[in-house]
Amino acid sequence: MNIERWQELLIGLRVAPESDTFSRLQSAYAQKHRAYHTSRHIDECLSLLDELKHLAEHPSEVECALWFHDAIYEP
Repeated sequence: MNIERWQELLIGLRVAPESDTFSRLQSAYAQKHRAYHTSRHIDECLSLLDELKHLAEHPSEVECALWFHDAIYEP
């Protein structure tokens, strides 16, 4: 997870760049009880999206969904 990619996503979605949400996501994915749904998992998902982005009709929206898909995790 990196702030530059987050900011680029927001610009692509025409949302004002900010870092508070990024910080909150970063904290959520760093929680100790997470075994799999971590920031590494998000990075892996984003990497796979980079390979397959050409197949998406709305790649920015797909990327946004990836950032948030495991933000709340209660095993």
